[in-house]
Amino acid sequence: GGGDRGGGGGGRSAPEGGDDFFERRRNAQPRKAAPTTYEKPKWAVDADDKETTLKAARLILNKLTVEKFERLSNEFIAVGLNTEELLADGIDIIVMKAQTEHHLGFIYADLCLKLSNTPIENLDEGEGKGKVFKKMLLERCQKEFEQDQETLIAEIEKLDEEDKALKIYGMRKAYIGHMKFVGELYRVHLLSDKIIHFCIQDLFGNPEEPDEEKLACLCTLLTSIGPQLEESATQSTKYAKYMKKYLKELKALSNMPDKLNSRIRFMIKDLLEMRANGWTARRETEKAKTIAEIHEDAARDEAKAAKGGKGGKSSSSNRGSVASQMKKSSSSNSGGAPKADDGWEVPKNARRVATDADGWATVGGGGGGGGGRSAPSRGGNKTPPPQGKSPSGGSMGGFAALNSGNSKAEKEKKKKEKEDKKMEKEKKAAKKAAKAAARSPTASEGATDFSPPASPNKDSPSKASAAGGAMDEKTFKTKAKSIVEEYFSIVDMKEATECVQELASPDHHWCLVTESIDIAFGKKQKECEMVGELFVGLNAAGVLTTEQLEKGLFDLIEFLTDIEIDVPLAGKWLAIVMAKCVISGALTIGMVSRAPEMFLTGGTAAGFAVKLMAAVKNEADDAKLSELVAADSFDVTTLAQNGEDVAALLTAAEISL
Repeated sequence: GGGDRGGGGGGRSAPEGGDDFFERRRNAQPRKAAPTTYEKPKWAVDADDKETTLKAARLILNKLTVEKFERLSNEFIAVGLNTEELLADGIDIIVMKAQTEHHLGFIYADLCLKLSNTPIENLDEGEGKGKVFKKMLLERCQKEFEQDQETLIAEIEKLDEEDKALKIYGMRKAYIGHMKFVGELYRVHLLSDKIIHFCIQDLFGNPEEPDEEKLACLCTLLTSIGPQLEESATQSTKYAKYMKKYLKELKALSNMPDKLNSRIRFMIKDLLEMRANGWTARRETEKAKTIAEIHEDAARDEAKAAKGGKGGKSSSSNRGSVASQMKKSSSSNSGGAPKADDGWEVPKNARRVATDADGWATVGGGGGGGGGRSAPSRGGNKTPPPQGKSPSGGSMGGFAALNSGNSKAEKEKKKKEKEDKKMEKEKKAAKKAAKAAARSPTASEGATDFSPPASPNKDSPSKASAAGGAMDEKTFKTKAKSIVEEYFSIVDMKEATECVQELASPDHHWCLVTESIDIAFGKKQKECEMVGELFVGLNAAGVLTTEQLEKGLFDLIEFLTDIEIDVPLAGKWLAIVMAKCVISGALTIGMVSRAPEMFLTGGTAAGFAVKLMAAVKNEADDAKLSELVAADSFDVTTLAQNGEDVAALLTAAEISL
């Protein structure tokens, strides 16, 4: 009998208190479901909200473009700048971005317009839509004009020379950017006439001691908002008087060679000429465009180029190049707006801009982003980059040749040979692609002879011609860019020479000079040295004459001071390019004395000439420099302007003649 065993596993007795246990189970409440989203604990809710919000705002602005404006502007508004402190910090971020990113000032102005038309929770109650934002934006913009200049100067003086130069450059860039941004805010009617006239009068400064930097800012500002100011002047006698006073003052300043350098005086004259021509600029100002607009422009340019390039606009890179933005056309328009009895020009289609009680311009609703964004910045045809090239831009074949004599295993040799063949094949493919891009349909049809002249002569133009005739200047520039980019990639002088000859447009060869340097300025010193070697090679082959070289260089050197604002090393790099040409005999060192008047009277000609002499010395030696200077009877002291100390410049460059 197992059945007689006590408690043998069949029926266990209930544990003590078992009834209470089962009762609790029956009365238990269902457990809550786990949360689907994370919630911060109460103690951490407001710990880092401000920094997180501002960081998100910065990240959005870093990605802001014309293409993404609508989406990213909505994201910026949704970030949550819903307290005065956060809104002030957000406005500060926008203003500082506009100060340093001049080319995007109009986008930031459009963003401000959109913010002003969007009610801000917890801030706009009882104030009206956008009132708080407008007020805080105005206060932030005015802050730039209220800085204590003496304190700033004292802080700068404490720095060493290098840091001082960087600080001054940064302040100058920020001030110019701020004035451009103020103009863009006026364009979208976020600043009233009263405020913008205050800014203009501040920039005029003291007529007895004019400030050149402020006047440069003034010219930039009036160039962008001049037409709008004229419209306002037709509606207000007070503002019409202001404009007449500005015009009179500008004319007087343009004739003050003893107080202003030539760069500023020419800027003022260009502004006056622009106004006389109904505010029509000599050239369109390049601004950012959407990808769709860039593609449309590229397709239109290609279609026009296929028909011979007549009437087309020249293509350039999307971001624009530094030097091309500085160049100006030598031609000018005639005529202007009709004049009233008192001699004041009355622009057409004048309209009144309504203002509210506090002087703010009132505008209709809108999302922003669309206003005034459309100056061209085109994406032209570009040669595809050659595949398989080394980081230095050349073929790996040369590197493989260094190891050809080593006694290595047969397997390693075969591997190297295979790489050589592959790279050579890719190099030929790249050359073929670039060559095809450089040919225009009109130049390729019926072409007869593109061989170099029998007797190369640097002083006679190339005799290359085509039955179809030479292409126009704009098309030539597009093709020239492809040739230069290809040269940077494969460094083949013979190929570059043939490509230039195939363009069959010797009258435009000077454009190759400006375009080559233009592209090199966007790269590094190595590319500038390569450009100098390219010019020397083309000159030796009779493809690029001395006259063409000088014309291209003078077209660029005239605005060298402006270019150096964006490319501080532009003067040094240009001197390196010219030094190679001077040593080869393609140029003479005295050509600097024949530069345009604007450059010669600007107070920097002697300094640049010393840079050129230093570059010649570094490329050759002291003896060669002395020989070239003596051969051309060149006296650098004759170029000194505005108190330039030539002796000190020569000493600093360690030049002794």
